[in-house]
Amino acid sequence: MDLRPNSTSKYSVGGKGYTEEDLVKALPGQPKVGFRQYAGYVDVNVKAGRSLFYYFVEAEVKPDDKTLTLWLNGGPGCSSIGGGNGRGLRRNSKSWNKALNLLFVESPAGVGWSYSDTSSDYTTAMDMHIFMMEWVKKFPAFKSRELYGTGESYAASTISLIPYRPPNAMWDDFPPSLLALASSSSDPTV
Repeated sequence: MDLRPNSTSKYSVGGKGYTEEDLVKALPGQPKVGFRQYAGYVDVNVKAGRSLFYYFVEAEVKPDDKTLTLWLNGGPGCSSIGGGNGRGLRRNSKSWNKALNLLFVESPAGVGWSYSDTSSDYTTAMDMHIFMMEWVKKFPAFKSRELYGTGESYAASTISLIPYRPPNAMWDDFPPSLLALASSSSDPTV
């Protein structure tokens, strides 16, 4: 299935705020849930044809009062969404969205459903910075919320650079401050 926006799609790239167009009513095989979920693309480099795919899950209770947590997978080249145990979708009594809003991003371009029309100019940290600036245009309520950056392995290097503002940047109003960085490891001593 090709999820890229096209000329007939109602999805509006570039952060035009059409979040209802990205609303996911239910995933195939998903049990009934009491929270909203969204999925779509954010352009990070129009000239290169580079867009990052996201899956956003609101907190189950009072999402307007909860922080935003960004999850990136390590790798590089590992999907932030993929995985699973082959048993299909099921409810998790310890799901993170019981306590916060979760944003999964397929990064860098070329991983999962994210894509680029070029293959040699990936700038993962800058792409994620631009992604976050454009994403909050789609979800403006999160512009002033705390952002917790989480991930595993190599993701720590990308997450730590998201709040960075390059000299002469055109985004002085980059919204969130990175309050935490969690990086899991298979080594229990880390």
